[in-house]
Amino acid sequence: MRLKYLILFISILSFSGIQAQENYYWVGGTGIWSNLANWKTSNGITPGEVPDNGDNVIFNENSFHQTNDTVFIYTKSAHCNNMIWENISFPVAIAGGADTTSLEINGYLLFDTLVSNVYNGTTNFTSNSTGNTITMNGVKFNSDVYFNGTGEWILQDTLLAWDTVNWQISLYDPAGDTVMPNPTIYLTKGTLDFNGQTVISEGFSSPYVNQRHLIMENSDIYIKGDWSLVGSGLDLDAANSLITICGNIYNSTGDGKNLVYNNVIKLPDENGGAGTIGSFDIRAQFNVINYLGNGVLEGDNTPGTEGYFTIDTVIFGAGMMPNNISGPVDSINYGHFMGAGDINTNGSYFHEFILDMGGKIDGKDNKMDYIYGLDVNSNMMSTTIVGEFEMEYLYFQSEGILSSYPGETNVINEAVFAADGWINGENIINDLNFSSGFWYQLGMDSLTQGGNTTGTRKLQITNSLEILHGCNNGMTFLSSSKITGQAIIEYNGSGLTSEYLSVRDIVKTGSGTFTIDNGIDLGNNEGVIINDITPRVLYWVGGAGNWSETEHWSTVEGQTPGNECPPNIRDDIFFSDQSGLGDGNKVTID
Repeated sequence: MRLKYLILFISILSFSGIQAQENYYWVGGTGIWSNLANWKTSNGITPGEVPDNGDNVIFNENSFHQTNDTVFIYTKSAHCNNMIWENISFPVAIAGGADTTSLEINGYLLFDTLVSNVYNGTTNFTSNSTGNTITMNGVKFNSDVYFNGTGEWILQDTLLAWDTVNWQISLYDPAGDTVMPNPTIYLTKGTLDFNGQTVISEGFSSPYVNQRHLIMENSDIYIKGDWSLVGSGLDLDAANSLITICGNIYNSTGDGKNLVYNNVIKLPDENGGAGTIGSFDIRAQFNVINYLGNGVLEGDNTPGTEGYFTIDTVIFGAGMMPNNISGPVDSINYGHFMGAGDINTNGSYFHEFILDMGGKIDGKDNKMDYIYGLDVNSNMMSTTIVGEFEMEYLYFQSEGILSSYPGETNVINEAVFAADGWINGENIINDLNFSSGFWYQLGMDSLTQGGNTTGTRKLQITNSLEILHGCNNGMTFLSSSKITGQAIIEYNGSGLTSEYLSVRDIVKTGSGTFTIDNGIDLGNNEGVIINDITPRVLYWVGGAGNWSETEHWSTVEGQTPGNECPPNIRDDIFFSDQSGLGDGNKVTID
């Protein structure tokens, strides 16, 4: 009776496919995975079938006969539980495979340092258990790697998924190496724990909504191609990590969650650009993003699928193409365009942003504390602000344009124009600073323009209008942007006083007085009190020089340095034998 039950139990196991786990040992040197003669079980018997996902495969000092012995995998799908390479005596290899074949590992992986992995099929990790380790010992994956079970994989050392050992050349000199077939790491299910190790891959992708957990705390990650994460179903732990990447970063489908990164370095590609970091239907948070070339930060602006960014520091390198930030950026604490760049955002907050070579900031309902439009290479690069902004401090080093959307208002605590400037639309500025010797044009009142009835356009000054450096660079010109078309300055305080302004086509409205001392009335002004500047007789002194240099102008003939402001239209000027000009000397009108 007992024998009958035992036979019945064995039959049930056989029919149900349940088999005891076995250790398969490779023997015979070079061979083919599907050749049973290359396998022995623990008791030295040749098995009746190739390993399946419940069997451990072991390659050791008894497996190979000579250097470069190779295990070839030609089957469409090769399976094992744990794969162990240990105590190898000389260099050997695992090879074979193609895009349509795969090696399925259901447990852990241990490579020996003397193994060369040139297998070209996909490697799939399929475990549903926790605690699986991956130890590469300097061996690389030659093609795509999938983590495709509900289990856990923990790296024990550097994971290299690249089909060349010279990955640094390919990564840092993109034009110097074309890498095929571009292996990528895919996380489709389960937990992948980088465990503070270095990860090097042609790409990384988790474009699925299965439950996943990616742990990359304290890890350095190097990616040649793209990095792509779908936020739905994904838990990301990235504290103290660094991603160095040549390609693009895409974050999408968050289902209301944040993807919180640490630091990213974006390397330039073969065209000098640093690619795109995109956020679509998700919020992506970064500590530092450093583009070493031109780059794009793109958030989806489509209602219902907005892509947001929260960034402490983002720096864009200089290059031939403009940098760009677009979409409903949530907040950027510090940003810097080292080249030209454009920002087009809505409902965003920027604490401080610097544009080294000018550019354009466009958008609605944005708050910006400190904006600096610079011209570090003195190439006369302009900066344009257009839209609806609330700003604490705005600085234009070169030509600056400030404009509002129709029906909207810019509100700025302090604005500084260090060169020519245009102010259009509706703007409220508490403290406005112009610079000596430049021309500032205000947009003409829209109600006086035919076909435009959107409302009065005006500049409202609430506290002060200062001319930086007085008259040291000459009189400052303030006018409407259209001759004979008047522009409006509104002031409602207790008294606004400025000086050294030549004024044309300006109307002052509001309850407060607006007085210009040492000014020049060029006509068609209303409501502005202009106290005319005293005419002078000036002499050029000190030899060759620039017209705007005060040391060359004196009220006393021959007296140097003169230290008088350059001439205006009220002054008479003289060049004499005491001007210090010799043969070939020039007075340059700058």
